[in-house]
Amino acid sequence: MVISLRRRKRRRWARACRVPPRSAAPTAATPPPPACNRAIRRRRTDRVSSRTRQGRCRMGKGPTLGTTRISRAGTRSGSSWGTASSGTPSSPPIRPVGNGWPSKGSTRARLCEGGELLDRILAKKDNRYTEKDAAIVVRQMLKVAAECHLHGLVHRDMKPENFLFNSTKKDSPLKATDFGLSNFIKPGKRFRDIVGSAYYVAPEVLKRRSGPESDVWSIGVITYILLCGKRPFWDKTEDGILREVLKNKPDFRRKPWPSISNSAKDFVKKLLVKDPRTRLTAAQALSHPWVREGGDASEIPLDISVLNNMRQFVKYSRFKQFALRALASALNEDELAALHDQFDAIDVDKNGAISLEEMRHALAKDLPWRLKGPDVLEILQAIDSNTDGLVDFSEFVAATVHVHQLVEHDSEKWQSVSQSAFDKFDMDGDGYITPEELQMHTYLRGSIDPLLEEADIDKDGRISLNEFRRLLKTASMSSRNVPSPTGVSNPQKL
Repeated sequence: MVISLRRRKRRRWARACRVPPRSAAPTAATPPPPACNRAIRRRRTDRVSSRTRQGRCRMGKGPTLGTTRISRAGTRSGSSWGTASSGTPSSPPIRPVGNGWPSKGSTRARLCEGGELLDRILAKKDNRYTEKDAAIVVRQMLKVAAECHLHGLVHRDMKPENFLFNSTKKDSPLKATDFGLSNFIKPGKRFRDIVGSAYYVAPEVLKRRSGPESDVWSIGVITYILLCGKRPFWDKTEDGILREVLKNKPDFRRKPWPSISNSAKDFVKKLLVKDPRTRLTAAQALSHPWVREGGDASEIPLDISVLNNMRQFVKYSRFKQFALRALASALNEDELAALHDQFDAIDVDKNGAISLEEMRHALAKDLPWRLKGPDVLEILQAIDSNTDGLVDFSEFVAATVHVHQLVEHDSEKWQSVSQSAFDKFDMDGDGYITPEELQMHTYLRGSIDPLLEEADIDKDGRISLNEFRRLLKTASMSSRNVPSPTGVSNPQKL
């Protein structure tokens, strides 16, 4: 008899926790398992094989449900597929326990007696949580994801079965488990293998270019289920489910979504964006009003995308840096809530400015990049537009704003703020930025032509609004022979 992978992992976990493993045959003291559990164990033997190293993935038998409603049988049939890469954590998993992380090369095991998140979903009326209770659960999942990403780890198989409650109490904390498919982030690299569970897999995983954003997608799917008791993507076969994930959007028109708050719907929509560049990060999601309500903003971890944007800012052309500063000045406070949380997390002494030491400390927390990238002093000098040796909030926003999210989440707002940023350069209002206007605003001396080259697509010697917007959206890099700033100690800030 072939013992399933999940059963082997359960036995190994039981030994680690010093708990006797379950016997194969029921005894007088141990009642026989329910029929549904026996059916689950039979289905677990129908495993999915994967050969990701050769670039091929063969999936096993798919779900046979005839409804989108969440159920134990249907969810269990969506087994995880893929092979854990070498070097990934093994069972028992390495996970945050208490307030700290285990030391390198060690594992910490804890018996979670509260059962799976899936069990509690099924125990709820209509298989759905209230918004308040759902927000508490989602906040805990996002914190786990954000901390993992900051430590260079992507889970890659987040689903209700892989979250356990510490105890049977209603307010028991949630723990992430089963890191068998997790992998470590490598700077500049994307994951090429297809792993995860069909209902929760992100589109970019199926396209073989995934990263930490895939965990956020999975949490978005779980949130959708928590709020309505149904799956956002469903079909009778596993291949059909994957097609739904790639092509269709979740349905927010059917019941009970009309009775769910707009804030909750906005939150789920921003997690289930198919483009990973415009999807909220785990740390950004923690700053969303719906999940943040009642939570403590000081507990929000550093956002790896914010740290990455700071590293990239030093590589941008001088003109794009000026353009981003103009864009940042056009944003309102509501749009900057997530960046306020990140600024406060980096500004340890709470004096309203980030020092060199505080920036060095923050960038060192992003473990995959800790010893890579440009020097911290170079990054601070690029962001510090008034050359006072500190980074204030307006300078921080210019370096860390997520332009792609502005474009995707609210196109009308993007049109408005990009127009306002353009008007700061277009002094005569003729719809173009001329070399004279650019030089007047940037206080640069010498030829201004190198700055225009990147944005002037039609080579007419001036920059239109569409060319300006394209510059903001593209990942432009600094070019050589760019004129240097004048010796003015406090150049005009845009």
